[in-house]
Amino acid sequence: MQRRKKVKGLFGLAREEVEETLQGVAICSFGKVIERTWFKKEPHEKQRIVGWIEAPPLIKAVTTDKCSFQIRNPIWEGFFRNAQAEFAKWLDELGLAEKLLERKADFFNLEKEINSILKSLPELAVFGSRIQRDVAILDETGEQRELGEGTQKVKGTKGGETRGEGVSVYPGNELGQAPTLEQGPGSTATNHQRTIRGGIRLGREENAGSEKEARFDGETVIINVSHPAYKRAEKDKSLNYHQVKSVALSLIQFNLERDPQPSYQKAFELSQKFFTLWGKQ
Repeated sequence: MQRRKKVKGLFGLAREEVEETLQGVAICSFGKVIERTWFKKEPHEKQRIVGWIEAPPLIKAVTTDKCSFQIRNPIWEGFFRNAQAEFAKWLDELGLAEKLLERKADFFNLEKEINSILKSLPELAVFGSRIQRDVAILDETGEQRELGEGTQKVKGTKGGETRGEGVSVYPGNELGQAPTLEQGPGSTATNHQRTIRGGIRLGREENAGSEKEARFDGETVIINVSHPAYKRAEKDKSLNYHQVKSVALSLIQFNLERDPQPSYQKAFELSQKFFTLWGKQ
C-alpha cells in the first residue's frame, strides 16, 4: 500500500495464528504504533492477518497522550476511508473478504426509508448527506470490475448518451447494476472522484459465530441472518421491524464511537428519536 509518498505500509497473512497483540494492521506515525485495526471488516483468517502503515501526516490527528486518534478528526477519517478501501481490495484479492449474500429486493425500499430518517436527525445526518468519493465509471480501456446492485445517476461523467447527461454508478438506491471499485469478472471501468448522494447501504451475511445482529463498516450495514433474533423475527413475520432496529442500533453505536463524550443517555434518546420518525412514516 502506498497511496501517497508520505504514507506507506503492507498487509500480510501469517502461516498460523499470531499473538493477539500482533493481530491486525498497526497504524503508526513516526514509528509509534497508535492502534491496531481491521478497518471494521470481518475477514476470514482474522487471527493470521498482520500489517503496518506508517503515516506521518496522522501526527496531527493523535490525542495529546498519543495513544489514540482524535474523534471526528478529518485527517484521521480521510485516512481511515482510504486505508479501509486498500485493505478491502487486498482481502478480496486473497479470497479473505467476507462474502455478503445476494441483496433482497425489498432492501431498496428499506434503504430509502432509513436514509430519509437520517436526513431528519442532526446527530445522524452525516450518513445521509452528499459526499465526494471515488466511483467506478464504465470505460472500455479500464480494468474489469465486480458489478454491484443499486445505482444512482451522476452528472458530468463519461458514458452518457449525450454530453452532460451523466451515467449510472454504484452505489445507489435505484434498481440496476454498475461497476464497483473491486476487481472482478464484470464490466471494465476506471475510478473517478464524483459528488454522490450519501446514505447507508444494506447487506446480508451468515455469521453464526457473532452475537451482533448487524454491523456497520462506515458505508454498509450488514445484517446477520444467522442471528437467533433474525430467525425468530422471520418466524413471527416481524422481520421488517427487526431489520430496522438492527440498522438503527448499529448506526447509533457507530455514532457513539465517534462522539467525544458518549453516554447511554445519548444512545437512548437518539434511539427514541429514530423510532418516532420511523413510526410516523
